[in-house]
Amino acid sequence: NQSLSCSPTGITAGTTTTCTVTISDTASGGKNTPEGAVDFTVDSGTMKVVAGCVLSTSSSSRASCTATLLFQSARTFRLTATYAASDDHTNKVTSVDFRVTNSSQVGVYSPKSLSTGVPGDKLQLFGSGCVGSTKYVGIFVAKDLDPQTSNSGAVLGWQAAASSAGSFDWSPALEADHPLGVFKARFFCATSSVTSISSAAIESLTPVLTMTVSAPAQALRAAGLSTMSGPSSASAADAPIVNITRDPDAVPGIDTVEIPGTQMALLKSRVDATAPVAERVTRLAMAFRDRIPERSAVDMWTSRLAAGASDASYATSLATSIEYQLNYAPLMNGPFVDRAHQRLLGRAPTTAERTNLVAALTNRTTTRPAMLMAIASSPEHLARTATRSYVLATYQALTPVMPSDALLARFTRQLDDQVFRIQMIEDLALSRAPAATWLAALATAPSTARS
Repeated sequence: NQSLSCSPTGITAGTTTTCTVTISDTASGGKNTPEGAVDFTVDSGTMKVVAGCVLSTSSSSRASCTATLLFQSARTFRLTATYAASDDHTNKVTSVDFRVTNSSQVGVYSPKSLSTGVPGDKLQLFGSGCVGSTKYVGIFVAKDLDPQTSNSGAVLGWQAAASSAGSFDWSPALEADHPLGVFKARFFCATSSVTSISSAAIESLTPVLTMTVSAPAQALRAAGLSTMSGPSSASAADAPIVNITRDPDAVPGIDTVEIPGTQMALLKSRVDATAPVAERVTRLAMAFRDRIPERSAVDMWTSRLAAGASDASYATSLATSIEYQLNYAPLMNGPFVDRAHQRLLGRAPTTAERTNLVAALTNRTTTRPAMLMAIASSPEHLARTATRSYVLATYQALTPVMPSDALLARFTRQLDDQVFRIQMIEDLALSRAPAATWLAALATAPSTARS
């Protein structure tokens, strides 16, 4: 058995993290201590092993080692630890997802904090996009209103010097006497200490976030709910809980770092304009062919569907593909329904679903391409593939290519980690070309610039 744990799993480019691997002999018979070394690899980006990982004995059946890893490029990726046994133990592979930031937006330090409001989770502000010896990071808050549009009601919650890497970790652990209710907040990066949200020193102002401050932990614990640890100035029992939510389509209030906010809003508007059709094309293509489609096919069918062609005509065309013919055509009706559900919905069909769908195919009240198209267009599949489809739509709108499997996984994980869409678009754009290249192209052809 092998386990892998790293801390932290959300860092800025140019900083390190520590990863510990534990190998256990779980044989039912005689056990012995595993021996050998552990190698680390990433599916994209640049990672350097600063201190290697050679197993040392923890017990008669367990060994562990710790490595220090330096990440030199900003992206979301998967880190894999591979144990190469030097004795009679079996080689093992374990993976963990990482997020390394290097942009001007808010990145989520803990992937689920914005969607579930897990108490005590952290946000990492600005990645390395707030670099400078005199830079400050902070937050403006207003009750119920956007602090940027209610300047007189905006309160400076706090500000502090950014780290040398240009980031700041903020933990939503509140003081015991913090008022309850709904607040709107924007984090900022400034070139100096500020007192007003309209200060000219602010160079980045994040999209607005909603902070719902609820009953203190003591009341929640009495109700049988989990609680967070409060700050040092208050006991855990007295600390209120803050739940942070955000609109994934929100844009920065101010953004002068990398590709500025105005140009980023333009790029996002182009993606959003083509996404409804482009997403249909790539979603159906991947349902029938189980792989990223060719760019020429995406462009052709995006154009055709936009001109009025039906999804059914596209599905009929996809049913002639070699992938469909190999993966679906040879199957009997029952296994066809099983495979379609497993591949598109990640689950087996219910007994009722299987019975009804097999009957429909047997009685010829529907066709297999029509059924596969219906499953691919179901709310369940749309929700399951929403982030992946948006990434593919971004490639179709802003680049001349389609991504590799690794790049698609990288940017999909960013959106799954609750990153703002505009941040993912900026990171994807910068992976294709420097900010200066994008600015020059947008100045010449704002509606068609690609890289």
